[in-house]
Amino acid sequence: MQLNLPNIISLFRVVASPFVVALLLSEDTKLKLYGAILYALAAFSDFLDGWLARKMNLVSSWGRFFDPLADKFLTVGVFIALVFMGIANGLLVAIIIARDIFTTYMRVIADRMESPIRTSMTAKIKTFIQMLYLSGIIVIIMIDTSKGTTPTIMDWLLARNIPDITLFFITLLTLWSTYEYIRDNISIFAYFSKKKK
Repeated sequence: MQLNLPNIISLFRVVASPFVVALLLSEDTKLKLYGAILYALAAFSDFLDGWLARKMNLVSSWGRFFDPLADKFLTVGVFIALVFMGIANGLLVAIIIARDIFTTYMRVIADRMESPIRTSMTAKIKTFIQMLYLSGIIVIIMIDTSKGTTPTIMDWLLARNIPDITLFFITLLTLWSTYEYIRDNISIFAYFSKKKK
């Protein structure tokens, strides 16, 4: 790993992820609020590390690989927390996680072939929308936690299946980005198939 400021910020996102999950799942409302704040900082760091890498001319192959990986740590962790909190649909989250595992594994193979995979625009949009979805839910959790009243905003949303309906469309975008991923990197998949035989 190349230890420069953008990569250290990406590493912060990885390290923060399990703490975000643990705090969000806490029964203590104050700790839950801290988890929401930590998530907000980690999500902002996703913008910050990319901006600094371009500004400081520190864009590297390692950074291109590690930055989306750090995003996956954060988003997957929070998605799992939301499943346990009864907010997100487990099947839809499982599809999103399976896609992330698959693409990360293929990225490793591509790097070994010295043919690194660039993140597509669709994949970037997918990640942004996922972050937006998670950020929206985190903000609602923060509001509900600070007010401490019932029924909460989240109760109102869950009664109308709004989180799951939104997540369904995010999952469709995730599947489409996976199709593009395979289509645009067919040579890597062909190489992988031969190695398997």
